[in-house]
Amino acid sequence: GPGGVPSTAIPQAVNDELRAILRKRAGEWLARSYRHDLLVARTVRGMQVEAQQEFDRMVVAPLLKAIGGTLATFGPRGSDVIPEAFPQIAALQREIAQVIDRGAESVHRLTQRRMAEVVQVEAAWTRGTATALGDGIAPPAANVATAERQAIDRPFLGDKTERWFEKMLSGPTKDNVRAWVNAGIQQGLTTDEIVRGLRGTKEQTGILA
Repeated sequence: GPGGVPSTAIPQAVNDELRAILRKRAGEWLARSYRHDLLVARTVRGMQVEAQQEFDRMVVAPLLKAIGGTLATFGPRGSDVIPEAFPQIAALQREIAQVIDRGAESVHRLTQRRMAEVVQVEAAWTRGTATALGDGIAPPAANVATAERQAIDRPFLGDKTERWFEKMLSGPTKDNVRAWVNAGIQQGLTTDEIVRGLRGTKEQTGILA
């Protein structure tokens, strides 16, 4: 350069090449990330559908059968009809609790298994992306338990996994179903009316819907 000082300016040709490489890398990353996000969204949506089907199979169907069957042969209605005074209703309340506990646990186990699969897909994608982009450095294997917790805490499709299944959780669902059955009997509702309140209709969402 001037005065004999070496120039540190990057030649234009080299600068253009570096920019082109960076643009290419950024484009590859965005394309891979977009495809991956679509795959994860489809996977998670499938999990939601599968969990709902499990809940319907393990909880909704047996509950509607048990409640409808018991109440169809149980005539008394009124404010004095309480589980403590009627063994049939006390037994039904116990059965409701048992069915919901088993069903909620089954949905929970299924979701945990599927979330573990999502964690593995995420880890494989991260390693594959590092290799594909030529970094030459694969990230270390993450702690599986920590990764599962992070995946479960991460919002998917707008919410955390626990929030998808609020109606499938044992505590709230059990309390709501038992309270509705008691209220229906004490208010003089028919068996069909009580079952519809659980199952829902086209116009109104039910407790188990």
